Amino acid sequence: MADLMSEHQVVREGAVARLTVIGGRAVERLTALLDTNEAAPSARIAALRTLEAIADPRALDASLRAIDDPDAGVAQAAVRVARIFLRGPRGATVVDRLTEVALNRTRNEPIRLAVIGALSALESSTLQPLREALEDDASGTSAPWHNGRGR
Repeated sequence: MADLMSEHQVVREGAVARLTVIGGRAVERLTALLDTNEAAPSARIAALRTLEAIADPRALDASLRAIDDPDAGVAQAAVRVARIFLRGPRGATVVDRLTEVALNRTRNEPIRLAVIGALSALESSTLQPLREALEDDASGTSAPWHNGRGR
């Protein structure tokens, strides 16, 4: 876990690999790292990448909270973790949270686009209300719906 906090990318990558092999036993400590303000964004991103690779449902709540992280890289990594649970038992919770972010015009555009990309894995009929809600979005966030993605 300490290596996730390293300033050196190679050390962090080694930690991600080792923790991924450890698997479920590392989830609680990884989610605790996400909930602390002491960890640098690079460490939180590494923790989220590890949680994405482990794909343990215990990571879902922490990743949904991390979508609000002030660092865009952390928020985008959290979206990638949440995406793996779209079709799971808590899929409705994930869809609701991601839709909330997609529709929030005060969020930065890269995060909203990451969310739309994650949601594009769903059926077209499921996405239709979101697509319609984004039609008049002046930020350009609705563009993925018009260029063939999300359809």
